[in-house]
Amino acid sequence: MGGKGERLAQCSSVYVTTYKAIPMQVDGEPCLLAPSHISLSFHSKVPMLRRVKKIACTPNLIRRNTRCDKNGPMVQSTSLIVQLPVIVVGRHDYDTYKDAFERLKDTAFEIGVVKLEFESDLNVARGLIQKLLNDHPCLPYEPGKEWRFLDYVTNAEEGTFRVSRTQERVHSVSDICNPDECLLILDDAFPSITSRASAIGSDLIFVPPM
Repeated sequence: MGGKGERLAQCSSVYVTTYKAIPMQVDGEPCLLAPSHISLSFHSKVPMLRRVKKIACTPNLIRRNTRCDKNGPMVQSTSLIVQLPVIVVGRHDYDTYKDAFERLKDTAFEIGVVKLEFESDLNVARGLIQKLLNDHPCLPYEPGKEWRFLDYVTNAEEGTFRVSRTQERVHSVSDICNPDECLLILDDAFPSITSRASAIGSDLIFVPPM
């Protein structure tokens, strides 16, 4: 699936029946697989419980080396705890700079920092971020609950993309951001930085010195 498919289930073997032709590749050549009965099983006998990405050591990264099991000794764990700044951008700025991540970040407002496992589902991160929004003492706007996550790593060369609310339970934080960057969210209620700057600039009148 290349890490981009939707996880349907976790099992050691599966029997699939298809009822229509499916586009495939065989030795790099495109072809169609006719309706079939397909039996799949593990090629190797080591089940993958969690996909862990190799990332560089950064100041905001904490590796949890061990986990205590009540029924046994300490066991190894590969979970990574990160502290990520959360920044919000407005709709106008997103539409203007969605193809230029660094420019888009310049228009953002930081609402706080969340601490969580880097492989946490996005719906877990949503709860933490919503609490930041609700508890923030001086936000420059009235936040709602309809904001969206922005993915700037999956297709970085093509720009930044919104994550569907329905897909938040099947995507993790590591799928949409870098551990040494930030979590980026889009809120239509957030006022545009660029449009406000343009409005202020148009109101300024230059008067030459006498």
